[in-house]
Amino acid sequence: MSGTRPGSGRAALAAVAAFLAAICASAAPLGTNVAVVCATEATAPGEAAFAKAMADRAEALLRKAGIADDRIGDDFSPASLRPYQTVLLPYSPSLSAAAVTNLTLFLERGGRLLVFSNASRELAKAMGIGVGERCKGDYPMTAMELAKPFGACRRFPYYGASWIPPAVPRRSKARTIAWFVGANGARTSVPAVVLSARGAWFGQVPPRAYPAAADTIAAIIAGDASLATRRQKPLAALQRDKTVAAWVTSPYPRFRRGWRAAARTYHRGGINTVFLRVQTGDTLLEAANAGGTDHVAAAIRACHANGISIHAWVCCFSLDGMPAERRKALADAGRIIGGGEGWIDPRNPSNRAEIAASLARLSKRGFDGIHLDFVRTPDFGFPREPGYFQTITAFVREASAAVRAATPSAVLSAAVYATPAAASRRNQDWPQWVSEGLVDFVAPMTYTESPTAFKTMLDECLAKADGSKLLPGIGTGSNDSQAGTEAVDEEIRLCGGCRGVAFFALEDALLELLGK
Repeated sequence: MSGTRPGSGRAALAAVAAFLAAICASAAPLGTNVAVVCATEATAPGEAAFAKAMADRAEALLRKAGIADDRIGDDFSPASLRPYQTVLLPYSPSLSAAAVTNLTLFLERGGRLLVFSNASRELAKAMGIGVGERCKGDYPMTAMELAKPFGACRRFPYYGASWIPPAVPRRSKARTIAWFVGANGARTSVPAVVLSARGAWFGQVPPRAYPAAADTIAAIIAGDASLATRRQKPLAALQRDKTVAAWVTSPYPRFRRGWRAAARTYHRGGINTVFLRVQTGDTLLEAANAGGTDHVAAAIRACHANGISIHAWVCCFSLDGMPAERRKALADAGRIIGGGEGWIDPRNPSNRAEIAASLARLSKRGFDGIHLDFVRTPDFGFPREPGYFQTITAFVREASAAVRAATPSAVLSAAVYATPAAASRRNQDWPQWVSEGLVDFVAPMTYTESPTAFKTMLDECLAKADGSKLLPGIGTGSNDSQAGTEAVDEEIRLCGGCRGVAFFALEDALLELLGK
């Protein structure tokens, strides 16, 4: 993986600009006859549920871009595609020869395709685009950076540990309009999006509906590159005299100059508190010391040098990110519950003791506090019952005692479900934790793009706890909420009586809102 900036020369930029101008001249009006294919077992065997989720994501992008669409199945024929000018293929990894033929006929009569995460060389060839083999990186790609004529180097988050890179074939008129960005913050030489006269090919599944991503989709469909340059206005309601926190999902700095540059940028944007994800269960994330670099120590030093309070964010009973050998050892010992990926059993005294002890050790590393997450039962198959309800609170009591005995000055907090009722269904009695003083504050995950819905959830929280104990979460990059400036400003204003606000998550979309 390279940190070079391909296509950055003036000649290359001029060629891309001319190419885009040609596309603009022939493109259909924005939002004209667009369809989204929702794959079934026929083209996504064993992954139909995931394919549906990707179709949902594609439609969310279109809605945010102001583009109407029809959802269609993957049993399309030339006749069924005839009403459409543009078709999105969010996730159909196993296209049949007949499907490729039908899509090729659609292209030949003037239609355009937006294809995501696909390895079909035949379809790519029909679009004048190349496609490589699926790749896996030593660390995940974290963003996409657009070419200057197509977004003015604008970035938006685009996570993935694997990708199928598109390519520009020799003597092709296609152009790369975006490259992936590595976890070190540098643009790589890996193409993320290749554009041809017949559409665009993305190296991964559709991104979430970040404003920048929606603008990019709008620009491609309309053939108007200027649409991708519309940056979000900086937030106007940020209260810098209160806590302005953000969750950072990896110890990687995601800045080419490392954590010092990252912390300076966060500080200048108004962030004064960081929740840095460093641990799952009792196991430090593998990224914490990748490449022989202690990213955690570097983050602590850089944050403190810039006046930022940094808290160790720990996913207590989740297995997400836990090394396979550790996960297997827990499963073999009968210390995991539930189906799917499983869950660390909070009723097991060894589990609780080991996690609490690891929290105490973390508190001695120089963090200002410990931030608990996934301190509950899973969403599947665990109705509220005394055994679990009491056990989760017992763990918080044990963790609080362990951390405060090790580091009396440490601040203890927890990310919790958005309302007391929702938390209770997951055996998470956070009003009790606040009342007992087991935690110093909680961060309700009130993620929504609707200020009205945000106020409803916040009012329920305020009915159970004083505002000084609440740090409401604002979803600028959560699964369900990629809020833009207007909604975020209004939600910040609604938090006037609270401790402050916390953003999920600290990534390119939030930096754009912060004017960075």
